[in-house]
Amino acid sequence: MLVATQDHDRDATAFHRTYLINLLRAGEEAASFAEQEATARAFVEHYPNDKRFPEAYFLLNQALFQQGKPLEESFLFDGEALASLTRKMQAVYLVMLSKDKALAGEFGEAARLLLEERKIRVFPGGQRQAQIEEYLGKLLDIGVLRKILSDHSQVEWLNKRAPFLLARVFLNLGIVAGAIQEVRKIVTGDLVENQADRENLEGLNEEIESRNSIRPQRIGVLLPLGSSSRLLRSLAVQTFEGLRMAVQFPEGKNREGAILPPIPNYVSGLREDFSGRENRKPPTYFELVVRNSGNNAALARRMVEELVQEERVVAIIGPIARAESEAAAEKAEELGVPLISLSLSMKLPEEASFVFRHSKSQAEEIRDLVSYAMNYLHARRFAILYPQSGFGRSMMRRFWREVKKQGGKIVAVSSYRRPRRLSRGRSDQVKFNEIFGKFTGKDRPVDPADLELAKKLNDSLPDPIVDFDAIFIPVGPSGMQDLQLIAPYPVTVDAENVKLLGNRFWNQNGLLVAGNGKLNGAVFIDSFDRNGVNPDLLVFRGRHRTIFGHRRKYHPPTHYTGLGYDSARILIKLLNDPRHRSRKRLAQALKKMESFFGVTGWTRFKRTGESVKESMFFQVKRGRIVRINP
Repeated sequence: MLVATQDHDRDATAFHRTYLINLLRAGEEAASFAEQEATARAFVEHYPNDKRFPEAYFLLNQALFQQGKPLEESFLFDGEALASLTRKMQAVYLVMLSKDKALAGEFGEAARLLLEERKIRVFPGGQRQAQIEEYLGKLLDIGVLRKILSDHSQVEWLNKRAPFLLARVFLNLGIVAGAIQEVRKIVTGDLVENQADRENLEGLNEEIESRNSIRPQRIGVLLPLGSSSRLLRSLAVQTFEGLRMAVQFPEGKNREGAILPPIPNYVSGLREDFSGRENRKPPTYFELVVRNSGNNAALARRMVEELVQEERVVAIIGPIARAESEAAAEKAEELGVPLISLSLSMKLPEEASFVFRHSKSQAEEIRDLVSYAMNYLHARRFAILYPQSGFGRSMMRRFWREVKKQGGKIVAVSSYRRPRRLSRGRSDQVKFNEIFGKFTGKDRPVDPADLELAKKLNDSLPDPIVDFDAIFIPVGPSGMQDLQLIAPYPVTVDAENVKLLGNRFWNQNGLLVAGNGKLNGAVFIDSFDRNGVNPDLLVFRGRHRTIFGHRRKYHPPTHYTGLGYDSARILIKLLNDPRHRSRKRLAQALKKMESFFGVTGWTRFKRTGESVKESMFFQVKRGRIVRINP
């Protein structure tokens, strides 16, 4: 009986193994990749000594690869196990492992695996050759490249490509002298055989020339720090605080996993020569070179030229105001240096290659606010109350056009003149009661009979007519004083249930104090969540307090602090890739950049240089500012 049971168990085990391997071989026809993964894992865990273990292990990794998961490694799957697979399986496994290594940044090993695969099968059309060259061109170690070239010296095409690859890696390391030597070998050895080689050589020469004229760790800063406008000076200081934070606390970790320490000398004119040792990597620090644009177009243009020609910066961040930004952009485009302006309203040069705007435009802000009001607040009829200024008139016109475009209606519009200081500390009063009276028709002509009836009822005024769902109130950076004056008036005309809509400059620390409880329910738009609790924002606010918290009147970071911080982080992230350390390559990388997640939300750049930024919506709710998600 015992013998019969043992025989049954052996038969069941054999059946189980055969069933599993046949199921895996059947592929997608029999099971999804997730099911294949589970089946293969069961086999390799239960039958590690089975002769079919290498095949099951290969099928497990194939299922992982198809799902975008990291491949697994096992000491049981050695060279002998790999050799036991069919030639096709061996080749596929090497390709999968190569892509896995490339995703981990191990480009030398990724190229080596593809070179091993070529011994098994020659991929048609030279596609493998192009992939191997791409991986080798990303290396940051000349020693690794030279060893791969030596180990595969019998590969004829690789020997011909060696000077191109060596020149590229020298440039990756910032060793311009080494790159020049390899380019000379290309020219004297007559190694340019086709158009692709010519373009490659031109690109190397262009980058060598660019590297000789720039310092890739130097970022120019152009801000109106000396403007006659106190408000503009304040925005410039806030922006510079963010820039300083990004440079003083660079992204990255050391070998032990700890955050890299602060860089104490962030604007000191650090210098570095990379022309010496071959295996030396580029610096991990970045330097800010600051110039005052003064909110002066001519000065801004001159400072761009100085930053490029004398300071040799790789890119420029700023300015802020429209006129100076447009002048700086024109000069930056002429000189071929990437410039990231923080202006709300500047007009980008047509077909510009080097100019960017890292600020959500007024048009896009208004578009998203109107869309939110109509789709989520169900508003259809709007009033507009705007300040008598160029900014106010621009916002009024944009809002009016957008409401009409989206099928809404403007029923009332009024401007107000901001209070002026008079003698002895007095100021003239803005008559908001009259403005709201006009909105609701309280001052409309009344029929004498209706007036007589109202007197009999002890009601001398007609009832207000609130025929609008929301009031748009755009304010500028110093608009808290305006909101403090406006807040008490909606309730006086029975419009306390009408939604108040605001722009980005509502998002200030003084909003709740200015509203004094009268702005409850108001909704505004911005791309900076000053009270957010995601880890990036917590780190950002902590860093700000660490650097600036010693001040007697400490102010938390603002929208402009966040813009400066994210602008520098975007450049630093791209410049950490050696391929982007020329001005032209950096500008191209900015336009091709995937969405960057920063403290001002998700950001990417269109090919026009305009930024596409995430819109965030906030509501004043019970004495707090809370973020609301559409």
